[in-house]
This record gives sequence, structure tokens and C-alpha cells, in this order.
Amino acid sequence: MVECDKKNFDEEVLEYKDGYVFVDFFGDGCEPCMALMPHVHELADKYEGKMKFTS
Repeated sequence: MVECDKKNFDEEVLEYKDGYVFVDFFGDGCEPCMALMPHVHELADKYEGKMKFTS
């Protein structure tokens, strides 16, 4: 999973031309975000090579 910030978001997400991009927006102190993170990582493993996952 590619970690995005304001420096690389355009390049990694908006300008990506090789397929679909999944962007996981989360907050460090967000309990629901933390609960979903293992599922997002499972999806990233399952669809590796078919879809780009970023956070």
C-alpha cells in the first residue's frame, strides 16, 4: 500500500493511468478507521496487481 501525502497525492492518485486506485482516508485517532484497517489490508493483498491501494 502506498502512503500518500500532499506532496505525492496528485502523482499517485489523480494522475495514475494504469487502472483503479483505492484511497483509504483515515485519521490516527479514529477508532472506526482503525477497525477497518485490517480489512483494507486484506483487500490490498487480495487485489494486488489488479488495483492500486493507497492511504
